[in-house]
Amino acid sequence: MYNEEEILVVLAVVLSLNVVNAEISKEDWLVGGSFSLNSTSDTTVSLNPAAGYFKVNNLALGGDV
Repeated sequence: MYNEEEILVVLAVVLSLNVVNAEISKEDWLVGGSFSLNSTSDTTVSLNPAAGYFKVNNLALGGDV
């Protein structure tokens, strides 16, 4: 059967394939981030949120933590 690491790699690849066909317009919000899991001798979980605001069409201003 599949081990945990293989399942996580496949899940990460599927989630990273963002195919979006939309026009991003002024006053829209962008919300996203990243997640990582390291399970060696000590388990480490990291979550980094990010956000942005479109001041003009196709140009976002924002940041992440």
